[in-house]
Amino acid sequence: MNKLSDNNRLNVTPPYLFDDYKSYIAEFISKNKHIKGLKSKISQAINIHSAYLPQVLKSEKHLTLEQLEKLSRFLNFSEEEKNYWLTLALENKAGTPELKQFYTNKCIQLKRTQTNISKRLGKKAELSLEAQSLYFSSWIYPSVYMSLSIPGKNTASQISELLNEDLKVIQKALDKLIEINLVYKKASSYHQTQSWIRLEKSSPLMTQLHTQLRLKATDTIAKNIDSNNLHYSSYISFSEKDFVIATEMIYELIEKLQALVKDSPEETVAGLCMDLFKV
Repeated sequence: MNKLSDNNRLNVTPPYLFDDYKSYIAEFISKNKHIKGLKSKISQAINIHSAYLPQVLKSEKHLTLEQLEKLSRFLNFSEEEKNYWLTLALENKAGTPELKQFYTNKCIQLKRTQTNISKRLGKKAELSLEAQSLYFSSWIYPSVYMSLSIPGKNTASQISELLNEDLKVIQKALDKLIEINLVYKKASSYHQTQSWIRLEKSSPLMTQLHTQLRLKATDTIAKNIDSNNLHYSSYISFSEKDFVIATEMIYELIEKLQALVKDSPEETVAGLCMDLFKV
């Protein structure tokens, strides 16, 4: 298997955000134009002629499952990501509507199982449990970290203005993020490192994530910071069957939001909380 000598330079997006494997490959190539001869390296890794790959991406031709499996190794996918990737390929290649729907349902299940509405920040070096515990101990750390993804928001004063938060608080948060290797400083500007945080649904830190974000939501309501903010809370009574249907509707909305966010330019940082539970 031919791999790049420096995989850390690759911009690799989780495959769960895509419903078409060709679109994924095309975007991967586009986002990694800085890698010299990338198309040739991909072609060599999956044992095809370099001229064949562009033909596949622009026609009804398909790569074989064997070739796509090799590509998943080239991209260093996890086993879960590979499972979704190959199931997606089967969905894309299906020859009948019934078979296509079968694999579409499989993709939806795998996407939900894998994400668990998790905090996924990219395919990078995973942080220690201690570092993750600090990160989710307050809403300020994820907010400051996410702010650094916005062009022109890489100094303490710029983030302070964006988040409407005291400069000393922002500076302290940046120092802590540097300590846990999520952020590095270059001259007077700050940047995200190649580290990432993934929370499994069973993680004890999941409670901290939910709690801190909801505390921030409550604070936002009290301060009435932005009239465009949306807050909705209600007690409802309905059937067990409709409870399940409502849950599915929320899952579908979350998936639509994920697709929207994927192609949206970074301009602001927002919090999203969703709950449907039996009291």
